[in-house]
Amino acid sequence: MMLIEYKNFSYNIKGSVITVGNFDGVHKAHAILLKELYNRSLEKKLNSIVITFEPHTKTVLYPEKNYKILTTLQEKALLIESFGIDFLVWIKFTKKFSQISYKEFIEDIIIKKFNAKEWILGDDHAFGKNKEGNKNVLQSAIAKNHIDCFFMPDITEKNKKVSSSNIRELILEGRIKEAREMLGHPYLIKGERITGKKRGTELGYPTINFRVSNKYKLLPPSGVYAGVLEYNNRQWIGACYLGKCPTFSEKDFRIEFYEINFSKEEPKEGDSANIWLYDYIREDISFSSKDKMVKKINEDINIIKNFFSGEKICL
Repeated sequence: MMLIEYKNFSYNIKGSVITVGNFDGVHKAHAILLKELYNRSLEKKLNSIVITFEPHTKTVLYPEKNYKILTTLQEKALLIESFGIDFLVWIKFTKKFSQISYKEFIEDIIIKKFNAKEWILGDDHAFGKNKEGNKNVLQSAIAKNHIDCFFMPDITEKNKKVSSSNIRELILEGRIKEAREMLGHPYLIKGERITGKKRGTELGYPTINFRVSNKYKLLPPSGVYAGVLEYNNRQWIGACYLGKCPTFSEKDFRIEFYEINFSKEEPKEGDSANIWLYDYIREDISFSSKDKMVKKINEDINIIKNFFSGEKICL
C-alpha cells in the first residue's frame, strides 16, 4: 500500500473503487467496509483507494473541545495496509477545505482526481460544507456522475454500536478489553524510543521508554497494562506502564515497556515501535518504599503472564 498526500498524487488512474472518511481507530465496522472495497476493486480490476484527512476533521472544526484521536496517520496506515488496499491518500484538512461543497468534492476530487467508478460508504456518512452530502443527496448526485454507490450498515458489539466515539469512551475509562472487542485488534500506540532514567534497571525490571509526539493521540488512564511490543518484525509480551511515576514525583508523562522475555534486540533511541495494549491491569500507585514497588511489579508480571497464557499468545 502507498501512503501519499493528495497534492502529490499524480498517478494516472484508469478507474477506482474508493471510500472516504477519518477511519479513526480502523475498527470492526471499518474493517467490513475495507474488505468490501478490496473485494469489489479486485472483481472490477480497479484500484482501491482510501481517502482520509489529516489532521482529524474534528480537531480542526472544534479546537475548543480538545478532541483526541484513536489513530494517528501512521497508525492508520499500519492498520489499513493489512487489507490489501492500493492507496491511502490523505488530504490536509483545514477550515478552508471544510467549506467546499459536496458537489465540488465529488466533481473535483472523486471524479477528476481518482476517476471513481464505485464508492463504498458507511450508512450514516456525510461530507462537504455543513455535511450537506448525506445519504439521500449523495445517491442522486453520484448517479448523475455514473458512480455506483454502496452503503454499508452499522454493526453492533454487545448491543452497542461499533463507532469511534464509543471506543473513545472505553479507552478513556481504561476499559481496554471492551475497546479491543469493538476495534477488532488491540489498542495501538506508535511511540518513539527515548532514553529513560534507568530506574527500572535499578529495580531489576529494565524498561524501554517511549514518547508520543502527536498531541491529539488518545492515551488511556495512568496505570499498568498487558501489552505487546512490536519492533523490526518481532513481538514481545510485557507490562506497559503509562503515567508520571508518582513514587518518584515525576512531572512528565511517560510510557515504559518491560519485556517479560528480555531480548537484546530492542528499538534504539529515535526508533519507532508499536505498542499493542490488550488489557488494563491496575491503576497507577505511589509506593512508600522500593521494596513494596518491586513486590507489586512482580505481581503485575505474573498477572500479565497468566493473561497472555489465557489469551493463548506466546511470543
